[in-house]
Amino acid sequence: MRQFIIYLLMVSFITSTSAINGIVSDTCMKMMKLNLYYNTPVHFCVTALNSDPRSSNATNIQQLTEISFEMDISKAKSITVTIDNLLKNTTQHDNSTREAFNYCKQIYSFVSIELTAGLKALKAKNYETAFVVADTAFQGASICQLGLTKHMIGFSTFTRENTYFMHLASISASFLFPHN
Repeated sequence: MRQFIIYLLMVSFITSTSAINGIVSDTCMKMMKLNLYYNTPVHFCVTALNSDPRSSNATNIQQLTEISFEMDISKAKSITVTIDNLLKNTTQHDNSTREAFNYCKQIYSFVSIELTAGLKALKAKNYETAFVVADTAFQGASICQLGLTKHMIGFSTFTRENTYFMHLASISASFLFPHN
């Protein structure tokens, strides 16, 4: 039932979008305002999606959501590499920092695998599964952020990357959020 409602919402949104050139801003405006749970600014959604050249060719929310998932996957993999580099530069004596980074690395390794499966579900129009995956990615990044804060690593470059990922994942989840 939930998939059917999401499908109807997507179809009605697609048919109500009149200007293809404005599909990114229109989609971001509508979806981010409908779902305040993730608290991602509309301008972040527009800027992030417009940074991917494929968005200029998107004609519907399905395509934008697929692009968003692909951006999530790419960023999750990039963050795993960043964590590896940070771990190499963290002294063996700084156990709490190493612990926080290792925990985040486990989360992001899992998240990138799950997002790939979520993209497949999205392409198969299994919107409920795709939503759960995107929401899990957002929650994982949130948990990572809590660990960083707990270990007083709150102002690092990695924290900014983690926050950026949380916003990216929230775009995918918001586009799929069951608005009923």
